[in-house]
Amino acid sequence: MNYIKLLNAAFSTFFFDDRLNPTHISLYMALFQEWNSSRFADEFFVNRRDLMRAAKIGSKSTYHRCVTDLDSWNYLTYFPSNNPYKGSKIKMSIIGTSDEPDMGHYSPELEQLAEQYHPIREPVVYQHRPVSGQALVSNRNIIKHKKDTLIDRETIEHYIAKVAPVPFSPKFSYTEKITKSLKDHVSMANMNVFIDDNVSPIYRLHQDQFNVSDTIQDSFKGELECLTIPNVSGEVGAVGWILHHNYLGAIPTKTGIKGFRVRSGDIQVGEDNLLDEIFPETRFNSWTVGEVHVVDKNIRPNGRRDNFEQNIHFLNMVNHLSVRGRDIAKRCRTSSIIRNRIKEFEIEERKIFEKISFLKQQSLPKKSNAEIECYIKDSLQKLQNLTNSYFIQDEDKNRLFKRVSYVQNEMDLDFSSNNDPLEYLPKQKRDIYKEVFGLVYDCSVNTLSAKALIDKILSRLSTI
Repeated sequence: MNYIKLLNAAFSTFFFDDRLNPTHISLYMALFQEWNSSRFADEFFVNRRDLMRAAKIGSKSTYHRCVTDLDSWNYLTYFPSNNPYKGSKIKMSIIGTSDEPDMGHYSPELEQLAEQYHPIREPVVYQHRPVSGQALVSNRNIIKHKKDTLIDRETIEHYIAKVAPVPFSPKFSYTEKITKSLKDHVSMANMNVFIDDNVSPIYRLHQDQFNVSDTIQDSFKGELECLTIPNVSGEVGAVGWILHHNYLGAIPTKTGIKGFRVRSGDIQVGEDNLLDEIFPETRFNSWTVGEVHVVDKNIRPNGRRDNFEQNIHFLNMVNHLSVRGRDIAKRCRTSSIIRNRIKEFEIEERKIFEKISFLKQQSLPKKSNAEIECYIKDSLQKLQNLTNSYFIQDEDKNRLFKRVSYVQNEMDLDFSSNNDPLEYLPKQKRDIYKEVFGLVYDCSVNTLSAKALIDKILSRLSTI
């Protein structure tokens, strides 16, 4: 097919067709690109979600109305699918030109463009044919215009490290285990890619430790889960791995490791959100570190390599991965519950020590001291209940039990033996001061500030 002639004929037809609106044309262009990516196949499968995103259509009803209109106006033939495991099919009409290949107008440039097509949101680099498993990417002698990220060295290196078949870092502790788990079904290319005069090749971005935020760091805890996913025939359809960690929160995009990613031919397909749908809540995909390598030849990337052809083979793989998605979601929720329990423990523990400091101060009347002691006993019981929680792991349990014991020992001390800071005052005057101090604590929003104020008053009284 002649790409330019087909496109020119379509635009000429659009000019005279008053039935069309911008949404029809936008959808047609998205379908035309899919057609081009499939090498102008007679018929090709489509994914509604991808088409709506490419055509900037936000409503399903608008999409179905436009594709039905294009079908009825003979711009294409639409074969809707009522099977959720099989995508709809499109046959594009040949507008105003022959459907035979135009050998006299063959354009090798257009053929190269079709073969090297990438999503526009990803950086494109020179793709030299590797020699002895090595590839060189050069960005020298290129004029940059403002913040041109497509030729920014760090951006290119980060993209290659995420997507290309480059090796794991020698410092990554799980390289040998992952390679061993995949070797029977996947040939890891481990291509050495260099940028300019770099002595070291580009490595994958996985490390033993990673930052969840500016203040929180997590690490892989030695639990590597290897996956073998059967295809519809019961043979091996895909293999993969998941590295479990403490699931302390969503992993930042800049780490380059977040998400359950998919590779075909040891090259990443799509982005880190491609398998969002396997999780009960899509946000849990950003907590995950793992990969799936496609083995089944029937699971094919689409022309843009930003997703896979939506057929029963791909959907079978997604269905099997949903089990892992639910397991990871459970781990994320459990981790969140544990962190909340420990946080609640620490808050209650601080309150107890705060109350104990009031008792040590010996500045309150007996009634207030009795109320504080009663509060501390209730709080100690709460600490013990939190420590015995089903979700708390043994290691954390032992640590929390020690802290409960320490609080209990502090509470068992006899604070009445402490020197009364008001003992030199007459009993009546002393009782009045203690009643006032009790009112200060009761009426203060911040009890620590109230304690500091009372300490100052006691210090001043001791000098009188």
